[in-house]
Amino acid sequence: MGATLTAPEVWQQLLEGNQRFVKGSPLSRNLPALRESLIKGQNPMAAVLCCSDSRVPAEFVFDQCLGDIFVVRTAGLVLEPTSLGSLEYAVAHLHVPLLVINGHEFCGAVTAAVNHPDLDESHITAVVRQIAPSATQARERGLSGPELVEVANDLHLKSLYD
Repeated sequence: MGATLTAPEVWQQLLEGNQRFVKGSPLSRNLPALRESLIKGQNPMAAVLCCSDSRVPAEFVFDQCLGDIFVVRTAGLVLEPTSLGSLEYAVAHLHVPLLVINGHEFCGAVTAAVNHPDLDESHITAVVRQIAPSATQARERGLSGPELVEVANDLHLKSLYD
């Protein structure tokens, strides 16, 4: 599917899928037949970096199914070598024409970085440390409460593009 579509066409399909998700009217699919068709390989139309948050799985949010999108999920969209390598694989070997970075509101990892920037709790610390600079920038704007968290989230997402 993916190799024949342009990035704008893929984006349009994802937007239409998101509209179906929001309306609660997902497409119906024949999963057994779809699984069978994917045995020989995959050809996703996009790669999506999204949060590990259980409330926002990309396949549901964009109303996509098996084989449609190549998804990499990390807490707070924190990138490290294996997640970057996975995204590079999607671009270099699966030839996806579009890479989507899908942030979301009320992110627990961002909230943790805002509320506990010096957290020292096993490997969770590595997640918080990558988001903490964005939380500091938001705090320097004199923000607090939910607005602080959302601005920190926006700044963190922007940092992924820089």
